[in-house]
Amino acid sequence: MKEQLNNMQSNHAVFWFPNLWGASVVKDEPAAYCKDGFPYEIAVLNKRGQIDYTTPLTNDVLGYLTTEQAIEALEAIQEL
Repeated sequence: MKEQLNNMQSNHAVFWFPNLWGASVVKDEPAAYCKDGFPYEIAVLNKRGQIDYTTPLTNDVLGYLTTEQAIEALEAIQEL
């Protein structure tokens, strides 16, 4: 996952997992919940591609994440 995050070609990427959950990842975007040292914001996506606020993981977007925290969040989404 770390390699995928580091190789993002733009400030936004969508990750899809075999469990049909996804993640919208924003990196270094001033309009999002990102800042120096905490460059990632992640939203959980349901199988229709909509942000899902009802997961056990979070009821909102996950903001101000370090790379390690972003990896942990993506792994948690992958295990939903």
